[in-house]
Amino acid sequence: MDFWTLSLAVEADDARRVLTPRIRIEGGTPFAAGVVLVALVDPDERTCATVHRPLDPADIGIELTLPPILVPGGVPVERALEWGWDVGVATDGLERIRWRRYLEVGSADVGDDAEIRLRWPPDGLRSKAEDEGWGPEAPWDARDTDRLLSSLLVQGIITEADRKVVVAEVQARGVTAEQTLVEQGHVGERELLERYAEVTGCEILDLDVYPIDPEAVVRIPQEMARRYGVI
Repeated sequence: MDFWTLSLAVEADDARRVLTPRIRIEGGTPFAAGVVLVALVDPDERTCATVHRPLDPADIGIELTLPPILVPGGVPVERALEWGWDVGVATDGLERIRWRRYLEVGSADVGDDAEIRLRWPPDGLRSKAEDEGWGPEAPWDARDTDRLLSSLLVQGIITEADRKVVVAEVQARGVTAEQTLVEQGHVGERELLERYAEVTGCEILDLDVYPIDPEAVVRIPQEMARRYGVI
């Protein structure tokens, strides 16, 4: 079994209005090289900032400090701390951890059994998709697109300037970021699907080689199949 554990702490500097994530990773299987990524996500599911740093085998069990994140203007530092924190860890090209945490800000509630009771995120911060997990329940939503762009950025396939151009194209033309990535030649359609599957936990099935069961087809009424585009 491949067990990984992760803890997150964030240092807040009110004077400089920056938040500095600190990560500790334990366990896992041996690896040659990796990367740690942390993103701050606002209540509208928009990624406000993403920072990352290399991960070496010697970093396991050591608290790692990532680059600071500047709090958006007009937002109280303590309020930003309560937003969603997306954490990703990849080693040798494989995603090992994909995790969202809402930090407990202020004094903790300690129960009679001396266990700390963590509250739920503030009202409105947890979407239905978040309650249901990060899998393929609601594929190709805005959050998945953010993860895809962050993954391509970390792997060096696009630059920060490329990401900004893609986002600008989405806002100006109303096209998807995925379509823009293909149009601009950053990735091919097949590679895009493969990378999207990596960041969302989906599985790709190639219908050219996947065995289709004819008996399953005839069980679906023709009218229903045409109406919903099933076949």
